[in-house]
Amino acid sequence: MHFPRLLNCRAIWFVSIIAVVQCFQNYRCDNNYVVTAEEIEEVYNKVVRYTNDAARTGKSLKDDEYRGNLADVPAHTYNWFITYSLNSSGNLAMDYFLLTSSSNEIVGVISTAFSPFVKNDDNWCTPMSPA
Repeated sequence: MHFPRLLNCRAIWFVSIIAVVQCFQNYRCDNNYVVTAEEIEEVYNKVVRYTNDAARTGKSLKDDEYRGNLADVPAHTYNWFITYSLNSSGNLAMDYFLLTSSSNEIVGVISTAFSPFVKNDDNWCTPMSPA
């Protein structure tokens, strides 16, 4: 008698679990630097904890909002530092940032050329196909 309702609940539960799964992959950036899926996943997990805490405490994410030169990003996109690369002289060459939406969906990965800040020299990194 309750079997159809139980199946319905299980289906909703199963779909809910699938909805929170995030796929991580490597990204190749302008200088051939590869931001790894592991680096992205580590930062993403920190972002989820941070944004959940911000939502719980009412903290604004305004300071984390993306304000760079890329025009094709959704409103309320946030940038999160992943890593950096050095040039042959050992100086900072590029920083790499994860961009996420207000619902913590990954928008993409960007590189910021020769600057420690997201601003006018941002470029999209290209997702790499899984090997």
